[in-house]
Amino acid sequence: MNVDTKPSQTRGTRAAWADFAKGLTIILVVMMHSTLGVELALGKSAFMGDLVTFARSFRMPLFFAISGLFAAAALNRSWLKFADAKLVHFAYFYVLWSILQIGVRLALAGHGQHDVSWHQFALIPVSPFGTIWFIYILPLFFLVARFSRAVPPLLVFGAAALMSLFQTHDSGIVVDSFTKYLVFFLGGLYAGPWIKALAAWAHDKVLGVTGLCLAFAAANLQVMAWGQVEHPAFALAMGCFGAVTVVAFSSLIGRYRLCAPVRYCGQNSLAIYVAFTFPMVAARIIGAKTGLITDPDLLSVFVLATAVAGALAMAWTARRVGLSFLFDRPAAFHLERAGVREERIAKATGQQAVN
Repeated sequence: MNVDTKPSQTRGTRAAWADFAKGLTIILVVMMHSTLGVELALGKSAFMGDLVTFARSFRMPLFFAISGLFAAAALNRSWLKFADAKLVHFAYFYVLWSILQIGVRLALAGHGQHDVSWHQFALIPVSPFGTIWFIYILPLFFLVARFSRAVPPLLVFGAAALMSLFQTHDSGIVVDSFTKYLVFFLGGLYAGPWIKALAAWAHDKVLGVTGLCLAFAAANLQVMAWGQVEHPAFALAMGCFGAVTVVAFSSLIGRYRLCAPVRYCGQNSLAIYVAFTFPMVAARIIGAKTGLITDPDLLSVFVLATAVAGALAMAWTARRVGLSFLFDRPAAFHLERAGVREERIAKATGQQAVN
């Protein structure tokens, strides 16, 4: 079988590496939840658990850094456009999928690994449920970046770095994640030109990127051996090192057609993020409780593949059976369009008054 490894020309090079990086990250996120769930269900450790630990240092830092990297344009828009694109957009999917996830788990009470109660609905505005805390935190980061535009970037980044070094661990998912990851979002925002320059440099530097990957792997494994993966100083250093390494790696290989499935996941990362838990849980129950797959690594791979493919299939199906609102924000929930309508009404009213 011939494998086409030529660069894809369907999208720009910048979009290719960014999509690949986002796709790799969302796959790693799903892998973490899939593997940990399988280990808990089977009561066995999996080799993929070591991969989850290895990726812990850069998985979410990269996610937030990529988000910050392409945030600059949105920050300079009018407040209406900014709020529509970066606040209402995420709020819509956060509320919708929080309700769906809580509702489904209540309906299937006793079949999951975590208890759910009705009061979770009341906590939606202040306490993210399950895996979708990311789309609760991200708008907060955009607001920080928007309000701090007049402050020297070095000062804002320094404050975020200090906050990361003295991050909280028992103040709830919102505060803990805010203190831990804001620095990476701002790093992507402020270091955007250098990150893009790195991606341009790494485009055809096989030896250089290979050396960078090996250096990161060695450093990361050493931190793991020391048992310091969660230490704030090491987490900050390895998060930055890992994000830079993945950007270079993505620029080197992300443009090839062989990587198209990963890029596709990156282009549809939000759909995967909000929906993957449903096929993931179904696959785990089928594999573990039926005894069809007893090896934790094989079951982890099966659950991972099913979760990603299942989420994409859910999005594809929803858009064809009249349920596109699950993955595409309806026009009624667009502030910008509402503003345009109001402006047109005001103009029409004014013209009628003149006439």
